[in-house]
Amino acid sequence: MTPGTTVWDWLRRKPDTSVLEWLHRNGESVFMSVDFLLGLGAGFVTFFVADQQASLRENSLTVLLSMSGIGVAVVGFVLTAVGLLVTFMDPDYRTLLETVTSDGIQGATRPYKIASAIGGAASVSGLVGVALSQVAVDGLESTVLAVTAGLTVWAVAGTVQLVSLTLWHAGIRMRLHDAISRHAEPNEPKLPAEPDPVPNSQGS
Repeated sequence: MTPGTTVWDWLRRKPDTSVLEWLHRNGESVFMSVDFLLGLGAGFVTFFVADQQASLRENSLTVLLSMSGIGVAVVGFVLTAVGLLVTFMDPDYRTLLETVTSDGIQGATRPYKIASAIGGAASVSGLVGVALSQVAVDGLESTVLAVTAGLTVWAVAGTVQLVSLTLWHAGIRMRLHDAISRHAEPNEPKLPAEPDPVPNSQGS
């Protein structure tokens, strides 16, 4: 960023890599989705319960480590799903995605990237909460538990939707290959037409 250039100018000059451009393209689908709303609700509920129940705060280490493990499991599942998705990406299916969608392969893989990022964030949040467990700050334990719980529920709910998305890709690919196979089937061989009779050159 050159001197005299504001952050806003820099973001507008680099729309492909800016946070604003990413939010413009994906904000609605990410932050207005069912899985995000479930995670948000889980975070609020966890905060109020942890704030009122000392027993939950006392067992926060176990809870945080458990949610951190769930985040790692989500990342592992997403990587497996990505590996399965890659097997679908033959030239015919890639051509279909590039033709009928605006983002092509990038758009098809974006939900998997987001889900893995959320799972990783949940895992890191749990570990950070464990590291901060000895810090005596009012409301810190409840806040860390709420954030980690929200991210974990968001990641798990998003993973459930990834199952449906992966099955959808599998179904579309099968239909595409069926259509290609039917189009490529050779037609029944036709018998050559009988030649015209040779005219009789002898006089009758």
